[in-house]
Amino acid sequence: MSNIQEQKTPYVQKVLFEEVQKKFSETITTTDELKIAIWAPVSKISPNSSIYKDFITNERKRTIKCDFKDIAEIEVSGEILTQTHKDIVDAIFSTNKKLIKTDEGDIVQYISVYEVLKIVSNSPTNYSWLTDKIDEIKRAVITLRPKIGNNKSRVSFNIFNTIYYDADKEMYAIVLNKEFVRFFVGRLTMDYSKHLPVLAKLKGEGNGFIKAAIRFFVAQKATDDKPYHIKLSTLLEKLDQPRETTRQMTSAQTYVNKYKDLLETFSIEFNKSTKIFIYHGAKNLKFTKSLFDEKKSINAK
Repeated sequence: MSNIQEQKTPYVQKVLFEEVQKKFSETITTTDELKIAIWAPVSKISPNSSIYKDFITNERKRTIKCDFKDIAEIEVSGEILTQTHKDIVDAIFSTNKKLIKTDEGDIVQYISVYEVLKIVSNSPTNYSWLTDKIDEIKRAVITLRPKIGNNKSRVSFNIFNTIYYDADKEMYAIVLNKEFVRFFVGRLTMDYSKHLPVLAKLKGEGNGFIKAAIRFFVAQKATDDKPYHIKLSTLLEKLDQPRETTRQMTSAQTYVNKYKDLLETFSIEFNKSTKIFIYHGAKNLKFTKSLFDEKKSINAK
């Protein structure tokens, strides 16, 4: 039986490819990436935005200090990954879920462009737009720097290596980056695909921030008995939402008020006087644990 194994660390953890297939078939995202702002809280990039200006000043790198579990800092280079990019990645993993491992060792996800576009676009024939966005995702490099260890122990990966049309299967094939696959199977993952059509089609000013906020909350394990609380200011920091000026802070709260009804459908309440969110746990969520020893560092994949 085929397996994936890490060659770069002093220990080796093996995972059967059938287990990898199962994890991708049951879930569509890691919870960690929803909590540490890999995906910027915007739906599209404006050249006048502070996120874009900082990205250009920093030589096309977006750096977020997160102090999260075993991760000290994230760097996304090449492209800014937005909530629209996340919509697309989630749609890809929620439509055609069965992975294939080729004789060359590549891990391939076959997709129906039509099915993906039905989720993320009002036009199911907008192929050129989708392929352009997938190309942007391909160009983005995600680097996770650990809290312990030297700089050589960091982990970097693309999500997709390439995309091509498989004439035999009459479908598009996306080759997944193996380091991304190791990251995915080595983390707590979740399925919130029943909510994806609502999120992906969300329009209006501030929708990127609201998408990022909802994704952050659904990644938290919470119930009515044990709700999750967080201040607005803390949430903005975790999402890497611009917050340096009074206007930016006011805009964020305006967006929360504007999408109040939507947030409540996800069991997210906001107290205007205390500026505290209370999350009770949304319905139709499924979590799947890591396939690796969770006591290991981010290099243990």
